[in-house]
Amino acid sequence: MTADEIADRMKAKQESIEDFSATIVMTSSFAGKTENTQVKIMTKQPDKSRFEYIEPAELAGMVMVTNGSTMWRYDPARNQVTKMELRETECGPFDMDYTEIIRNLLNETDLSYEGTESVDGRSVYVLNITPRDETELVQDITNTRVWVDCENWMLLGMEMYDPDGNLAVKSEYRDITFNTGIPDREFIFEVSEDVVVVERSLKDRMPDR
Repeated sequence: MTADEIADRMKAKQESIEDFSATIVMTSSFAGKTENTQVKIMTKQPDKSRFEYIEPAELAGMVMVTNGSTMWRYDPARNQVTKMELRETECGPFDMDYTEIIRNLLNETDLSYEGTESVDGRSVYVLNITPRDETELVQDITNTRVWVDCENWMLLGMEMYDPDGNLAVKSEYRDITFNTGIPDREFIFEVSEDVVVVERSLKDRMPDR
């Protein structure tokens, strides 16, 4: 298959996704420092998301949830929940939202087909991705390789390389499920009595001019 044909299949798959869950395992290396991140994610169209950090240790247990109108952020180190009401125009997925990542990859990059490989016993298409526009990200990441499941057209992993050809970020999607009927209650954060709740607005987070 050509890169364009694979991209079309991926787009069709994204349009059919009503809910999605996975575990993201990510390793990033910048300025000689390596960081491992592991996050359980859960999303439901059009505007519900839940993220729970497993690694690194300083973020383990942190939870971020939005149900489309309200966003909660639980910080276990402070035993504090930050609650923020969202206007409709301000609602949107977090940066790690799977469907948003795929949408950006397909709409803002040029794809080339490299062949097939095996990942965890599954056949995958390998694509090379080059950003189209000169952006701040392009200065740090010049090209990306992604692995797409040959059977269900889901993204299983990606590797991002810096201008010197060094691996900067590696991400894997594990335990992927989609369209399982995730209930809406998963996107409401239940606050226990001993947790401090702080209410803020997006205006509070905007810098003063």
